[in-house]
Amino acid sequence: MSGLNDTLEPLTTKARIGLVVVSASTVSELRYPKAVPEVGFLSSRMMLGGDNGLEALLEMEKNSSRAVEELASAGVDSIAYCCTVSGAQRGLEKDREFCEDMERQFGAPTTSTMLAAAEALTHLGIRRVVLTSPYPHSYHEAESRYLAEAGIETVHTNGMGFQAAAEFAAVKPEEIYRFCLEAWQQSGGDADGLFISCMNMDAMAAAQALEEAIRKPVVTSHTATLWRALALAGIEEPVRGYGRLLAARRECRTPCTLTLSRRERGLVTHPQEKETPMTTAERLNVIPLGEAMFTQRAIRRFKPDPIPDDVLEDIMQATIRAPNGGNNQQWHFIVVKDAELRRKLGELYHEAWWAKRADAGIMGPEDIPPGKSSMRSAMRLANEIGDTPVMVLICATAKGAQAMGSVIPSAQNMLLAARAFGIGGTITTLHPVVEERVHELFGIPDTAQVVYCMPLGYPRGVFGSVTRLPLTEVCGVDGWSNSYPG
Repeated sequence: MSGLNDTLEPLTTKARIGLVVVSASTVSELRYPKAVPEVGFLSSRMMLGGDNGLEALLEMEKNSSRAVEELASAGVDSIAYCCTVSGAQRGLEKDREFCEDMERQFGAPTTSTMLAAAEALTHLGIRRVVLTSPYPHSYHEAESRYLAEAGIETVHTNGMGFQAAAEFAAVKPEEIYRFCLEAWQQSGGDADGLFISCMNMDAMAAAQALEEAIRKPVVTSHTATLWRALALAGIEEPVRGYGRLLAARRECRTPCTLTLSRRERGLVTHPQEKETPMTTAERLNVIPLGEAMFTQRAIRRFKPDPIPDDVLEDIMQATIRAPNGGNNQQWHFIVVKDAELRRKLGELYHEAWWAKRADAGIMGPEDIPPGKSSMRSAMRLANEIGDTPVMVLICATAKGAQAMGSVIPSAQNMLLAARAFGIGGTITTLHPVVEERVHELFGIPDTAQVVYCMPLGYPRGVFGSVTRLPLTEVCGVDGWSNSYPG
């Protein structure tokens, strides 16, 4: 009877993840269930014919919508598009758009291997990477360009020279270990980490041993894809034995993408339970505070995608929780969503930006000194800010430096809250030459002042570590000149 009871046990999983795999691929469907047995993995295949080269990959891509739709129809919690090279050929922006389009069409949060890899490397703070694969060297060019778009420099590459899927799968983990260790040593060993590309080579099995050997993070196509797919499916538990990326607890974060999980959209899913609304504070917990602070890069280029009203409300709820002098809350915020108002404000901002440059003797783009890339980036923002999905005017309800100082912390709260939802922004100011017209456009009282104009939107590009001077140069102990210990 006990045997019968065993057979009557229902099939249960913590989540179901859909894998879109190349027709001849075999590794993902065998490795992933071993790594995470409590998760169900369903797959759909795309036929790769011809000589397995790049032209064949482009032909294969015609089946992508069909493959994703099949998995979505099975009610999977997330979908991973498991082909590193095809994502690399698209480039970062097109690859991100591809994943977003799949989710819009079929309703399942979607990532691609290459996008997940860029996000994983960024998450681990890897800015200089050694790239290895079973591919011919020519395949690395597209992957290196993709990583460069994400702000990651490929300092050394090495490929095994194989071209067929069966050859990739035949490489044993110990062979991968030796090959990658040799490539690392050839590179000089001063990169931030190692990336092993290919979704049909079992490098995931070698990741932990390689990390112990080189004492740096090792990311593989498989570990990155699994890391992101699990987060999108709402699975937070660590997966041990495959390197530090998977060994850390995930908090369903959105490193650099708009493909938000159900938890990230503000709903928690437990197996066989209904989705439960979360509080604003809980929704902001999708990314650790430390990660938000250390990757809060100024974002000046934005996608046109609108910010959902509920997300915008959460950002503003967090904004008004900022510390302020005496809790007097001498602030007022104007959230500018209307397209025509944004256009008009954009024109005024453009005028203000150039008025400030003129004060410094810069009359046009040709006057910007060579090497001032940040100024050119700010100039581009001045040209495009009117197209930003949302602009927020952060105002003080009184004039003067004291009122302004009490409002300033709210800007940091706003940026941190936005970062939690994968939304970027940057602090900008206006110029007295447009002050009266801005007040008139938005009905701002003469007794108030605009402190900041904050554009918000989903970034074109990625978040990443910020560059700052060493603490020893900007911080003293018990006096100005007594540098903080290094």
